[in-house]
Amino acid sequence: MKERKKIKRLLMKLNEPYNPDILSYYGIDKSELITGVLCPKCNNQMIRLNANWECSACLHTSKTAHIQALRDYALIISTDITNKECKDFLHLSTSMQAYYLLNSLNLPFTGTSRRTRTYHLDSLIT
Repeated sequence: MKERKKIKRLLMKLNEPYNPDILSYYGIDKSELITGVLCPKCNNQMIRLNANWECSACLHTSKTAHIQALRDYALIISTDITNKECKDFLHLSTSMQAYYLLNSLNLPFTGTSRRTRTYHLDSLIT
């Protein structure tokens, strides 16, 4: 029984999440990725209009289409994202839009000011 407890403690100590670098594994450059929010109906690019995502192809609207894009970001690029990275990845026009979207998801973050804040997307992929 003592030996089992030692093994258990050792395994718990050495346990760490498996986060492979998918891009380098498959030889894909980050610039080759299709970024932005894709329409859940037709897979075309959506744009942000009046606090909604709107597809210019099928006119589908959604308030939460950005969540799937952030999940994709977490799985492919990194589980951490800054306001600027979010703005660039989702093709938002202002950093305030990125701040609002990230803040509305109640994601854990590190950093005291908005400028130095990094949001942790782990909770979106579990």
